[in-house]
Amino acid sequence: MPVYQKEIADTFKSFNASTTFFVNGNAKSCIYDEENVKRIRHSFEAGHQIASHTSCFLTYPSHASLVQLTDEQIDAEVQRLDQALIRILGVKPKFIR
Repeated sequence: MPVYQKEIADTFKSFNASTTFFVNGNAKSCIYDEENVKRIRHSFEAGHQIASHTSCFLTYPSHASLVQLTDEQIDAEVQRLDQALIRILGVKPKFIR
């Protein structure tokens, strides 16, 4: 999660605007790290959308393209982050990139 995600979320909110944060599960640090959970919840509770950028579990640290993975591996990437966001926010992301 970007270190400045809270500040970005607050800036959008100050302009009465919203944005979408595409998060991943493991690119720089674990999605379940306390600070990451706080950032994700803060952004979501401020009215911003949280979307999936896959879990990066199978592709870290290279962050390989999904086209290099099998269908089963892609499904695992998507499902892993979906479950994490359901656990953190109580909702499944609507978008993926």
